[in-house]
Amino acid sequence: MCRFYGMLDRLMDDLVDRAEVAWCTLVGNDGVPVRTRPGILATPEVAAALVDTIIAKAEEHLDGARLTRMSLLAEQGITILVRINENHVLIVTGTDSREHGTLRSVASEVAERMKPLLASDFSRTTAR
Repeated sequence: MCRFYGMLDRLMDDLVDRAEVAWCTLVGNDGVPVRTRPGILATPEVAAALVDTIIAKAEEHLDGARLTRMSLLAEQGITILVRINENHVLIVTGTDSREHGTLRSVASEVAERMKPLLASDFSRTTAR
């Protein structure tokens, strides 16, 4: 289990080391942040609300389809939500000088790298 969280922590650290990323958090399906970088998120409730409210609202218009990635644009930055699996969503916030393509692709790339880690952790915990 420690190795799993160490690898997950490294992925999160690599993500926030990028100049365009301000912070990121991995949220579980219960709305609770699992991992947050840089270490402190002033309002983890906001992250949970993004997942619970915004994704759910957007999915209402997809005729039963699951949303895999969503970008929210604001004057001060961009927030990208990427569904990793049924139980986890990665939220990345930052800025990007080339619109939101780079931040979106970085978030998607890290989410893809997290998929096997989270899948193996999920299979270990459900097997108990």
